[in-house]
Amino acid sequence: IDQLPAALEKAENNESWTVADAISRVLENSEELHAWRRRLLSACMKGLIVMYNNSKDESKQEEERSMLLRLEELLHFVEEVDPDVWSSLVKTGLK
Repeated sequence: IDQLPAALEKAENNESWTVADAISRVLENSEELHAWRRRLLSACMKGLIVMYNNSKDESKQEEERSMLLRLEELLHFVEEVDPDVWSSLVKTGLK
């Protein structure tokens, strides 16, 4: 579990996100869920940054859309966002 968020930061890692979703379901009623979601949010934003930096290929739009939906979902649960990561995501996404 500790190493998974770092793996999620790499673009094109949908299988790891499936594992992350399973872990989220297991943690559903635990005190650890909020901290887990914060780590997932950070990984999601960093993954989008990698995606934006590596490719402007239109064939990757579905993966980008999936990550953006995941980001939106996580933002509903996690109210604190790392300002440095958020700033980097916005700047990279606007390029």
